[in-house]
Amino acid sequence: MRATPARAEPGRTLHFSTSDFAEPHRFTATQELLGRQFLKMDIEPLPARRFYQEWKLHLLRDLSVARGRGSGSRLVRSKAMIENGDFVFSIGVGGPRQLCQLGREVALGSGDAVLVANGDPCEATVSAYQGILLRLPAVVAAQLVPDIHASVARRIPAASPALQLLAGYVRLLRSASDLADPELQRVFTTHVHDLVALALGGTRDAVEVAKTRGLRAARARAIIEEIERCFADAHFSPAAVAAKLAMSPRSVQDLLQETGLSFTDRVMELRLKRARAMLESADNDHRKIVDIAYRCGFNDLSHFNRCFRRRFGDTPSAARSMIMTKR
Repeated sequence: MRATPARAEPGRTLHFSTSDFAEPHRFTATQELLGRQFLKMDIEPLPARRFYQEWKLHLLRDLSVARGRGSGSRLVRSKAMIENGDFVFSIGVGGPRQLCQLGREVALGSGDAVLVANGDPCEATVSAYQGILLRLPAVVAAQLVPDIHASVARRIPAASPALQLLAGYVRLLRSASDLADPELQRVFTTHVHDLVALALGGTRDAVEVAKTRGLRAARARAIIEEIERCFADAHFSPAAVAAKLAMSPRSVQDLLQETGLSFTDRVMELRLKRARAMLESADNDHRKIVDIAYRCGFNDLSHFNRCFRRRFGDTPSAARSMIMTKR
């Protein structure tokens, strides 16, 4: 994180790790780059703990996303450190956290979330921490929730469905290339705003928009993740996804149609790509083609051969022979 996050242009991804600095300079670098530039807080390491911080920061228009982990710390923002009225939505995994702001004290457990106001002094104590920080401009936050300050320092339980969808959606952002296109940045930002509104219990209009836009996007992503996890199961079906995600099979099919690929097409594509990768890997030279087909979710070799040839223009045996010849 060599540049100042607050001034960096939208679309950039910055990295901060204490391991990038020599031991004597790690705390100073953390205090300046992570604490005062992004969090707008002083960081005090808890005693008798190994000090470390590792964060990745995605800068988008009207949204900053920080994901990472760090050792136990006490964080303090004085009046002198206040520079803006932004808000930070914090989702944490790990040990307990405590936050004191606007005269409220809140205790947080693993997976819980809390909204923090950058325009007011606060104190927080965190044990070993891993999580997500979402920074929203004040004008955006005010549009999501009618009295935004009433939501500050209020515990949002980990079991909240909206919070779980929000956390899962944000975790999709792995690198800058994921949102290289400005339109993708806009859509991602909009969906995050929608889900934050749901998690905070926003205005009626914001919640209705979120249900028809951000919530549907997050549910579609959850369906896709489940498909990517289980596609190799020959008995995998829309009903299985629906049961796992507490949805109806019809809803699963409808949401997938909105993504441009049906359940059957998406599963078939994943199975064929897995089969091709296995055929091209020397680690699978000892496996018969029929075994590879079964491992990828096919239960009929003839059907596998037809689908493979239709997708890649060659039979599995010919594709394997070609790769072995090149070796």
